[in-house]
Amino acid sequence: MTTNAPEEEYKHLIKAKYERIKNEDVSRMLSNPTPGNLKKLIVHHLEDGASHDDLITIKRFFDIKEGEDDIKQVTKFDRDKLLPTSNFLKGKTGDSTPLVMEIIALLVGFELRPFRKFRQSLEKESKTAKEEIKGGGKKTETTAEPGKDSPKPEIASLLTDIDKPRKSKFLLYTTFVLALCFIGYIAKKEFFPAKQCLQWNTDHYEVVTCEGKEQGFPLTDPIYTYDEDLLDFRKIEVSDTTTFFKDGQPIVWYSKQNNQCEFFNKPGMHPITGKPLLPVTSYIASKYVLDKAD
Repeated sequence: MTTNAPEEEYKHLIKAKYERIKNEDVSRMLSNPTPGNLKKLIVHHLEDGASHDDLITIKRFFDIKEGEDDIKQVTKFDRDKLLPTSNFLKGKTGDSTPLVMEIIALLVGFELRPFRKFRQSLEKESKTAKEEIKGGGKKTETTAEPGKDSPKPEIASLLTDIDKPRKSKFLLYTTFVLALCFIGYIAKKEFFPAKQCLQWNTDHYEVVTCEGKEQGFPLTDPIYTYDEDLLDFRKIEVSDTTTFFKDGQPIVWYSKQNNQCEFFNKPGMHPITGKPLLPVTSYIASKYVLDKAD
């Protein structure tokens, strides 16, 4: 880690991750972070099911009161208020408020968010390193076993004097090694993640290597950044027996192109066109499924 304050390090790592993934984003909205696109990404995040911490961040940023509809309030939010976030991502300014950084951390999928978790991680690593160093120092100490001859006082004194610089060097070496391991762990996790990607194969996503080598099928469709949530995303076949609604809410999503509809089991982006999927309506189900069945 650098000697920067935790807040600056947090900001630096988030910006670095944005620069790395902005052109790999399935929605293509991060590569053009206009206020309107950022607002759409937040809405998609809420639709996919935001975590407790992310919900708190969104409510604070968009000033959503308790009991209000989150998605509705974000949609109504003044886009100009997202300009500081947009300008930071575009590199027009290097300054930002802590709340802006929390929103950006959410948008880029920075794992150690909010800042509270990042700081706790640093403190935990520091504490672990100190305990390991302390434990390593104790292991160098030796005591005479009962029943064995102890060295003469003069020899023992010499051995002690010789052992002091050895212990000091051992502690310095241990500290150096642990620091390198910690820096390597953070760098690998943030800048060199496992090179796994996803590719659409007929009706589902499959894991492929990001270098372009296939894992079981030809690479004919776009390759996207690995996202575990997409592994159960499916294109589905529908008929007049398909259940489109549950408790009055749609449980099927669709995309329409050339007067043809494709149906999917989850919300998100169309795997080929990149356009947002829409929740099915009674009209769509009737016109493109039930009427054709009749």
